[in-house]
Amino acid sequence: MNIRLVEPTIEWQTEIQAFLTEMQENKSAIAGMGSLETMPSVAHWLAKSERNKNPATVPSHLVRAIQYLYVDLETREIIGMIQLRCALNDYLKDFGGHIGYSIAPSKRRQGYGVQMLQACLIEAKKQGLTKVLLTCDPENTGSRKIIQANGGTYAEKVFHPEERRWYEKYWITIDV
Repeated sequence: MNIRLVEPTIEWQTEIQAFLTEMQENKSAIAGMGSLETMPSVAHWLAKSERNKNPATVPSHLVRAIQYLYVDLETREIIGMIQLRCALNDYLKDFGGHIGYSIAPSKRRQGYGVQMLQACLIEAKKQGLTKVLLTCDPENTGSRKIIQANGGTYAEKVFHPEERRWYEKYWITIDV
């Protein structure tokens, strides 16, 4: 298996759509996908991802973000998606953090989440980050274990008034 992070391109369009479909059919929470589920097409999402990656074109209400696919290059299967946000705004300081991610339901509990986050931490270091914030639903023990396996230290629990739900915050010091 040849598994790694790649930035999304049009060549991955069919696989991206298949990943989204699997997430939706399983009614999985969608995180780290850069609002893919709200876009009219994968092509629109790719254009948005490219804009958000570039400091000159990212909308002023957002932070620069780099979208990745975690893929098996031999089978061309997307195992997960992860987004690296290169800074924190007021919202992300409590409810999103530097990194958001999703693993395909068919690929969960196989160690891929830990590996994908570890690979993203390497990319975060390349962007000059030395410490990153991640958040997760307190009920999501899988995500908590992924974060903790990568050195995540619990910071606090915060309430999101509009969503009427809690989030746990974790910090990871990057030393990869």
